[in-house]
Amino acid sequence: MPVTKNSVAARRATPTGAAQTLSRIEQQRLHANLTPHFRCTIVANEARSTAMLRVHLEGPPGLLPHGAIEITASLRDDDPHQGEGPRLAGTPTPEEVRAHVWGPWKFSADDRDDTGWTVAPQQLAIGEWTRYGLTPTSPPLWSTSSTEDWHRDYASEPVGLSITARSKDSEWIVPLEVPVTIEGTA
Repeated sequence: MPVTKNSVAARRATPTGAAQTLSRIEQQRLHANLTPHFRCTIVANEARSTAMLRVHLEGPPGLLPHGAIEITASLRDDDPHQGEGPRLAGTPTPEEVRAHVWGPWKFSADDRDDTGWTVAPQQLAIGEWTRYGLTPTSPPLWSTSSTEDWHRDYASEPVGLSITARSKDSEWIVPLEVPVTIEGTA
């Protein structure tokens, strides 16, 4: 095949494997540098019957041109395989086990899902904050734990959150551990 000006130009216009790798690395670096920074607090009332989660979007400044970003707050599922394995007759289904919130608090906001695991997405710009109501969880119906034992077991546990942030063509999943402060002890 003869070498023509068009074939040389086409080869020069096609990125090499090294150039593609470098471009991908740079895109990953830029994406990582734009990972949203959140400051979260949870304050429970003295009786621990309700709590308020406050989520503040602090940065980074590189997100400013993006304007508001969409965030979805969810409780983090640290054991996604819970409920799998052999099942005895009369025991809960894997779906029932996964639907149960295995932690101290669940979302009680109007825009939450049926189980209290997550709330509907909303828009936040850097410097803005939002808040969500929380209620204490209860032991599952099939548990032999009393509600008092359940609450005592989780009394000093932080809340594991996962905030999914979306802006333009980017998505970040930010895991957080948020300690619970009791009103009047802060």
